[in-house]
Amino acid sequence: KVVDTAKNISGMEILHSESGIYRLQLYYPLRQTTTPVITVEDFNHISVRGLGNKTIIKTVNPSNGCDVFQFNGASNITVKNLAVDSNIPVGGTNGSNAFSWTGGSNNITIENCYVYSMPYIDSNVSIDGGSAFSIQNNVALTTSNIEVRNCEAIGGSYGLTVNCSTTGVLT
Repeated sequence: KVVDTAKNISGMEILHSESGIYRLQLYYPLRQTTTPVITVEDFNHISVRGLGNKTIIKTVNPSNGCDVFQFNGASNITVKNLAVDSNIPVGGTNGSNAFSWTGGSNNITIENCYVYSMPYIDSNVSIDGGSAFSIQNNVALTTSNIEVRNCEAIGGSYGLTVNCSTTGVLT
């Protein structure tokens, strides 16, 4: 509900002002849930901030693995001074990425963040998850103006992955 309220107020800041672990069952709610994404939704310059590596946003026990921050068809968001972590259940078939851009996204900045041990699944064909930063543009919408500044990836299989379909546009 905080995110829905913040979208209506330009420049709203969501501040995680206490150190500790903020546990999520699914994605941090800065994403569209409609499938397929048809337009990119303006999140109206929402800023999410914490206290550096003392503020940990972590997905715990998702039913089958999920990205922590998945900017699915989202724009105008800044995330600063957070740590990100995840785990997946034994027998899960999907891994987790810390920050992922899917469905077309633009004007998103990640700054001064720490990423710890993103879990991945090796299917012998490909590896799912395990990225600190992952751009997956598989729709005919543009992904642009993504900035990652002064961030640290620790223990993941990849720092940055980029996967685009023939219709995806990355600028």
